This record gives sequence, structure tokens and C-alpha cells, in this order.
Amino acid sequence: GLRIGSFLAAVVLLPQIVLLALLQLFLLLADAPAPTAPAWVMLSLFVLFAFLCSFLVREVLVKEGLGGW
Repeated sequence: GLRIGSFLAAVVLLPQIVLLALLQLFLLLADAPAPTAPAWVMLSLFVLFAFLCSFLVREVLVKEGLGGW
């Protein structure tokens, strides 16, 4: 489970979170009207990551015959 989670974090989560954090910083510095929009996208990415991680760990456990949840 840890390998799947770390792979998903490296591929799905980290690059997008870094870009969104830079975008939010730029929007705050530019005094944009909606500087919190990237924060909502980051939150949805965390939810998507949690769903993908739990789903894939369960699927791998079932395929390897180690049970499931």
C-alpha cells in the first residue's frame, strides 16, 4: 500500500500542488479578486488522491489474494 501511495503522491499530487501553490502566491501578490481559487483545486486534488490511493490499494490486495477491505 505504501508503494502505491507514494507513487500516486509523486505523480498525481506533488507536481500539481507545487504549480497551484505558485499560482496562489502570484495571485496574492497581484491582488487578484479571487486568490483562493487554487486552494480549492488543491483541496479537491487531496480528495482525489485519497480516493485513488484507497481504491488502488484495495484492488491490488484483492488481485494478490491478500483480501480486501
